[in-house]
Amino acid sequence: MTKSKVYAIMADEARDARSEQLAVCVRYVSEGAVKERFLALTEIRSFDAQSIANELQQQIQNNGLAELMCVAQTYDGAAVMSGSTGAVGLRVKLYKFSTVYALLMFQTLLSLTQGLHKFLQKETLDLAEAFIGKQAVCDTLRGKRTDVFATELYERTKALCHTHSIPEPDAKKRHKQRKMEDFVLETTLGSGTELISSGTLKTELLFPCVDRMVSELELRFSSVDAGLLKGIQACSPKSENFLSESHLDELAKHYSIDLKTEEVMVARNFLARKTEAGCPPQDMLAVHNFLDSDMFPSLKAIIQVALTVPVSSCSCERSFSALRRLHSWLRKTMGQKRLHSLAAMSIESDILGWLSHNIVIDRFATLKKRRHTLMLPPTK
Repeated sequence: MTKSKVYAIMADEARDARSEQLAVCVRYVSEGAVKERFLALTEIRSFDAQSIANELQQQIQNNGLAELMCVAQTYDGAAVMSGSTGAVGLRVKLYKFSTVYALLMFQTLLSLTQGLHKFLQKETLDLAEAFIGKQAVCDTLRGKRTDVFATELYERTKALCHTHSIPEPDAKKRHKQRKMEDFVLETTLGSGTELISSGTLKTELLFPCVDRMVSELELRFSSVDAGLLKGIQACSPKSENFLSESHLDELAKHYSIDLKTEEVMVARNFLARKTEAGCPPQDMLAVHNFLDSDMFPSLKAIIQVALTVPVSSCSCERSFSALRRLHSWLRKTMGQKRLHSLAAMSIESDILGWLSHNIVIDRFATLKKRRHTLMLPPTK
C-alpha cells in the first residue's frame, strides 16, 4: 500500500456482547490488482460521528498511513426498503389472496435485484461498473411498472390460490351513512383501502413498491459528486464517455493531478491498436495494467484513483463473521489488543502463509530477557 501511495478507507460497526466494535479496512491498487485488506478492530465508546472520526484518525496514525493520500471513505448506510412503515406499509395476514399476490410480487422484483446484491459485494469491483449495473436493474424494474405485468401477476395469483383453495376476494358495497349526506367528506378514518381487485392491488401495492425500490436504488452512489462520477466512468472502457478529456480533467482537478492532454490522445490510439490486435481492455483494471507508468504517468494515476474508490463496506461486514468465531464465551476476558491481533491473523490468513515460522519463533524468543534461554546454541 505504501508503493500505491493512495488508498480508500472503509468502516463499519457492530455490537459484540459487552462492547461496541469498529472494523476498519483499506482498499488500494497494487501489483496490477485491486486489494481490500483488514486494518484494525477497535473498541469505541459511542457511535457518534466525532468518536468514529477520532478513532479512524488514530488508526491512520498507528498504521503509518498519514503520509499517503486517502481518496475516498465508505461507511455502512441505510438498507434498501428501510423505514418506520416498511415497504409501503403493507399489513396483511397469512392465507389471504392479497398476501399471495404480495409474495409473488416480491419474488419477481427481488429476483431482479439479487444479482446486483452479489455483484456489489465483489472486492475488485470499481464504481463505474457498479453504476452501470445499478442503472440496468433500475431500467428493468421500471419495465415492471406496466398494466401488462400487473395483469399477469394477478392471473398467476389467481391460479396459485385456486390450487391451494384460497378464496378470491369479492368486492363489497359500502353503504353511505344517511347522517353524513349533508356533509362533504375530505378524509376517511378507520380501515384503509381493501386490496380486493386487480386495479386496487396494482395501484396500492405493485406500483408503489416498484417506485420505492427504484427511488432507493437511485439514491445509491448519490453521495458521489456527479462530476466525479462521470470522471470515474470515463476511466471505464464500457462507458460511452471513455477517455473523455473534460470528465477526466474534473476528476484530476479534484485530486490535484496534473492531467496531460497529450497522454489521453496517445492512450486512445494505443488502446485502439490493442483492440485491433485482439486484446481489447475488458474493464478499468485492464486499462490500468495496459498503460505504462512512464509513458502515461498522469492518466494512470487518475485510473488508479478511480479503482481505489470503494463501492461498499462489505469487507468490514465480513470481518464481523470472524469476530463471532473468535470472541466466543470461552474468550470473554480477552483484551482488545489480543482480539485485534487474532482477528487480523484470521481475516488475512493468506498473508500468514508467506511468513517463516522460524523467524516468528526466533523473534518471540528474543523479545525480552527470560530466566531460561529459548534460543538454541549456535552449531559449530
